[in-house]
Amino acid sequence: MSARNFKNGTYYLGRVVKGGLLDQEKLIDAIRNAETISSGKFKWTIGEVVEGSVGDYPYIYGELMKYRDRGEVAVVDEVNKVEEAMIAPGLLEAKSPFVYFKDFSGIAYLHVWNQIDETRFRRQFERIVLQKSLGFFTTCEIEAISDLGSFHRKVLELKEINQLKARVKPPNPMFGDCWKRLNQWIKERNDSVLQINEESKGRVGGIASQLQRVLASLINKASMDDVPELFLADAAILMAVDGYGKGSITGVSSTKNAEITIHTSQSQKSLVFAKDPNDELLAKKVLGAFVEIAKERNMKHG
Repeated sequence: MSARNFKNGTYYLGRVVKGGLLDQEKLIDAIRNAETISSGKFKWTIGEVVEGSVGDYPYIYGELMKYRDRGEVAVVDEVNKVEEAMIAPGLLEAKSPFVYFKDFSGIAYLHVWNQIDETRFRRQFERIVLQKSLGFFTTCEIEAISDLGSFHRKVLELKEINQLKARVKPPNPMFGDCWKRLNQWIKERNDSVLQINEESKGRVGGIASQLQRVLASLINKASMDDVPELFLADAAILMAVDGYGKGSITGVSSTKNAEITIHTSQSQKSLVFAKDPNDELLAKKVLGAFVEIAKERNMKHG
């Protein structure tokens, strides 16, 4: 076994949003018995899988592996005292450890600089999962969980909101109290995806959004009882903030006095932990983050 690397790295937090015939058990099986896919000169798979639990919360740990079919490594010819190239099959290029908690549909994964960035991890993880079913009647997307404080500060900068856009999917198994009505509406409509585009360009004052007020209440841990029922677009943005889709807010910046667009994915929640982690210690750290997110946003199991 190689020496463990104790340097720290950044782990991003997201939700694995499943659709079609993909359920929790099929997702875990796709991680446990991962397929191998090709992308350019590299191959990708999931290995080093470990299953465990932290208290009552089961998790699955794995490593997204990027490797070459064949690679060259330098070795020393001890007799002639010269360096030689040796062919190494399955030469590992990089790996990104991750932990998945099914009770939160939550995943934390390592950003590997210049090798497996946040976008590449999501794309290859999703492809590996879908390869198991050849993509038939299944969808799998990792959506960013926004950092509430960072997102709120960006939204506060807007003196006028002119457009709200969101693409959200039904959550499972948790929902946010702020968008409970929207969640119920999606279920009653039997929707698999909901897209909203609300605009008020050319109208004085912009959209009468309640987002700034609700975000402030969440951050200050104030009672939500006096917050009126949210309109669909506001609720969909908050749903995307919690990791169940993508959203954007376009408005006029009070500091730049120009129109800017804020994306929910730009303020992704993260934590710092060892790049070569012990699976149980990483799982404890990640579980703590997901429990805190649920408390902060009044999220409940449906």
